[in-house]
Amino acid sequence: LRFALQVRARIDGVPWCDNCGTEGKHTIKDCPYEVGREELEGEAQ
Repeated sequence: LRFALQVRARIDGVPWCDNCGTEGKHTIKDCPYEVGREELEGEAQ
């Protein structure tokens, strides 16, 4: 979570997807690809 916040701060609020590496289109929560979704949900718990 800390890493994600650092990335978001560095790009000044532009949506960034740590899941597939897409910038400016969506975040990991909105990612159409399922890769890494389990890891995100695991951190939330």
